[in-house]
Amino acid sequence: MFFVLAGILGLGAVGFSMHGQGGGVLYTPLQVLFGVEFHEAVVRSQWFTIVTSLSAVLVFRKARKVDWRLALVLESAGFAGAFVGGYCSRLFPAFALTVLLAALVVGAGFVMLGEFRPPVDLVKKKPWHWMRRFGAVEYRVNLAWGLPLAFLIGVTGGLTGAAGGFLKIPMMVRLFGMPIDIAFGTSAFMVSLTAAGGLTGHAAAWSIDWLEMFALSVFVAIGAQIGPHLTFRRTQQQMSRRFACYLFLIAAAVIVTLWVQPPV
Repeated sequence: MFFVLAGILGLGAVGFSMHGQGGGVLYTPLQVLFGVEFHEAVVRSQWFTIVTSLSAVLVFRKARKVDWRLALVLESAGFAGAFVGGYCSRLFPAFALTVLLAALVVGAGFVMLGEFRPPVDLVKKKPWHWMRRFGAVEYRVNLAWGLPLAFLIGVTGGLTGAAGGFLKIPMMVRLFGMPIDIAFGTSAFMVSLTAAGGLTGHAAAWSIDWLEMFALSVFVAIGAQIGPHLTFRRTQQQMSRRFACYLFLIAAAVIVTLWVQPPV
């Protein structure tokens, strides 16, 4: 069963790394399906997310698709939220957390299908608006929205084992007007920090068995090196629609695992 789970996690890492995600949204229910206790699966999922995202970042960095400064600013809030969520996760029923996870993924998919774009005015701006120039494009980050949202996404990630890339990408693309390929690369780095916060929160509260987790993460790292190379072969619109469809598939997979093996 170890190699079956390892192979599935490795294949999952290919798809997640393509879309700037760490994979925790599916790593947790997959492990539950294989008989891993939910909260232990959440801890291991945080580690797999770190491995997936950092492995993918190596490829996105080479392609110049990571807004490092924005990622660090937003993750100052995201890391704190993830620590809180990770530390408090055992206070909530596993079933409820899994349902929450599926609902958020579906919601993010519908957001990505929409055509909403933030109003862009490069002259009139407020003190909490941060103008970013990345290559040939400009976008405006509303920190009054971005920091609280990053914190809440971090809390959700810490609770469920998902680092929240499926929420961060819609936030950056729809609210900030960031090109989706840069959002993928930036999110890949951000989710590694969120997952680190969640893992730290869990480690502060509970003991962790690292041996099997490290062994499985080898397969995850290999898959995560493949995915980003497939990302740059699509237009912005194609990537946005593909990401939305991908989220719906992930939500369906979470619901199936919830039905087959309800977490306890």
